[in-house]
Amino acid sequence: MSTASRAFAPPFHIPFVRETLATPSAKPARQPGDDYAIAEQREEEIAAALAAATPAAVLIGLIEREHGTTVLLTERATHLRSHSGQVAFPGGKIDPGEDALAAA
Repeated sequence: MSTASRAFAPPFHIPFVRETLATPSAKPARQPGDDYAIAEQREEEIAAALAAATPAAVLIGLIEREHGTTVLLTERATHLRSHSGQVAFPGGKIDPGEDALAAA
């Protein structure tokens, strides 16, 4: 991420996040047991996705600054095969023998 783009990034405000999370969404209200019904319907799909998943960890860095709270992000290198040039949280694949904290 260039210095210029960081300078114009809006600050991240904790009160805004709290308000957003407390605001009801336009989605229909969930009912007790919905999670179980969905999980049962997709059990094989979920199991296959989890088996194929690469263990990974990220750091969500919140930094208190004079002008407000900001979020720490990185820009992925443009030469990478996947997600090149994308903005992401720091972290990545968990290597053998590494724990989530070390990977992040």
